[in-house]
Amino acid sequence: MPLVVTLAGSRILLDRALQGFTPSLDDLEARLFVNDVEVDVDTVLADLEEASFTGYFRQQLASAMWTPAVTVAGRAESTYGTTPLQWIVASTGETVYGVYLVHMATNALLAAETLATPRVLDSSGTLGLILTLTGRDD
Repeated sequence: MPLVVTLAGSRILLDRALQGFTPSLDDLEARLFVNDVEVDVDTVLADLEEASFTGYFRQQLASAMWTPAVTVAGRAESTYGTTPLQWIVASTGETVYGVYLVHMATNALLAAETLATPRVLDSSGTLGLILTLTGRDD
């Protein structure tokens, strides 16, 4: 399931498109959430509980790493990088339910995704996720 762009995120992206992407989207962070939430366009940052497992960190995203948008099944789509974002898990006990993007300048939730299958963490693993933004058709 692709990331869902929230209403706040839509406004940020539209502003950036109309302003020629100045400043760049380098002020985005990827974060993980650990509460069971079904993400939709009305989801806000306060709805998501950020992960805190040992080895967790917020990952700042570089705008140059987003692939040029392509059309997939009638929708525009862009993927971040060619390899998954990774977190080295050094503790147990948390279950990751999803990933979200925060616009650091405004602390607004740009987009979020509930994972199809929550990831139960153990201390000997790596959590890797590929981020894909997909345009909506509804």
